Amino acid sequence: MIEGDQQTFQICTACGFKAAKNHLKVDELWAWVSVDPTDQNEGIIAFNSSMGPMPMVGADRERMMSMKKFAEQTVENSGIEVKLLRFTKRSEIEILKPKST
Repeated sequence: MIEGDQQTFQICTACGFKAAKNHLKVDELWAWVSVDPTDQNEGIIAFNSSMGPMPMVGADRERMMSMKKFAEQTVENSGIEVKLLRFTKRSEIEILKPKST
């Protein structure tokens, strides 16, 4: 949650999500996931943004709630169940750094 009078930056124009500088850290991953009714397989859903398809994943509940209307539209348009999932264990597997210029 952004507190006080911190300057905020527009993160997503499609859903109106804003965040303060250095506010977003990926300590957990959230995803809106559809469930195939025939075989119960799951897949991350996406919505069309001005930059093309945007997977509905984020690093916090606030961000995911800003996308909830798109998840609800998916349910309404497809008739397929959608779940909000949270993955909480962070493991840094590899860090790629830019070469010095």
